[in-house]
Amino acid sequence: MKAKLLNLRDALRLASILDKYIDEKTNASAEALDFVSDIIGKITPDEYLHCVNLLSGESEEEIKKRVSIEILACFVDGLRENKVLSLISFYRSLGLNK
Repeated sequence: MKAKLLNLRDALRLASILDKYIDEKTNASAEALDFVSDIIGKITPDEYLHCVNLLSGESEEEIKKRVSIEILACFVDGLRENKVLSLISFYRSLGLNK
């Protein structure tokens, strides 16, 4: 399972899900493990599955057949690949988070 670089539409969908879990004070230099753990601790299972669906391009049924560490690795790689903090900042600058 490999994370992909998202097109603008899917990137904005991802941002719309993650926006409420990433606050303004989140620091790009924060420990990656703490950053991801914080999101995982807050996000609903359905939202997590939808994020992985966007990031991998696999269907929800295919994802559910995967080993959980593989799913988590895709999620983490996808956040990094898509520069999630910059993406959220862009999303907010468009005023879409209201």
